[in-house]
Amino acid sequence: MMKIEKSEKTGFCFGVRRAISTLEKVARERGGVETLGAVVHNQQVLQKLAKIGVRVARDVADIRGDVVVTSSHGVSPQMEEQINARGINIISTTCPFVRRAQIAARRLAESG
Repeated sequence: MMKIEKSEKTGFCFGVRRAISTLEKVARERGGVETLGAVVHNQQVLQKLAKIGVRVARDVADIRGDVVVTSSHGVSPQMEEQINARGINIISTTCPFVRRAQIAARRLAESG
């Protein structure tokens, strides 16, 4: 028989906690804000955010306002261009570790 052990501590990583904190601050300051996709895949957190005015846009075409918050996973350069082309300001909550990986990937791609 296999023994299953459960960690004493569970929860969100640093990047997701940081993204949620930033999103809550922006939503309260602005009276609401949109995110590009769900910032976290946790229904209780999404419901809590909805109560303070956070609306989830499915894609760039679905963004209604002039500001959008991106998730801790970041967005592609192409998607960032699409958002900027519509005159929408981006508040990035991209995790610093994810950002570092994106920069490394871009450099590798550019160097062939």
